[in-house]
Amino acid sequence: MISSSTEAIKFYNPLKIKEMNNTIKKNYSSYLKANITEEAGSMADYDCFAETVVLFEVFRQKGIDITLEEARGPIGIDIRDHIRVLTKYPRIAEEWLEEIGRECTEADIEKMFNNFISLQLSVIREEVTEVPDLPGALSAAHLQRMQSGSVTGYNC
Repeated sequence: MISSSTEAIKFYNPLKIKEMNNTIKKNYSSYLKANITEEAGSMADYDCFAETVVLFEVFRQKGIDITLEEARGPIGIDIRDHIRVLTKYPRIAEEWLEEIGRECTEADIEKMFNNFISLQLSVIREEVTEVPDLPGALSAAHLQRMQSGSVTGYNC
């Protein structure tokens, strides 16, 4: 798993990392000009509980109960991949076979993903709470004329 932006740059373009680091060092002028925040699990829904609640429901609708540990295991990866990984856990795969009568297919994963997206929209309103100091931090950034950007982190 990629755990930092530097690792992401190395992963995607290892030949450019040195050049980019030199450019960043040369242009950095000791104050921030912008902030980009990620909402799911960072600005709101700390620890991604909304995502977990939806995963419980998506699997429950297939007749399979998953545990919190199972649901949270691959947190942070694309939701389709997350569902795919869960269906390959031995216990879940066995329960799927017993409940559905066959192994999970890519079509099943796609249906579960589409169901996840629609369920997520309703769960977000109920489950998501804002990080306590976030409004003050964003206000301070705005007062310093810092540009702000955001990605949801959902619907990956």
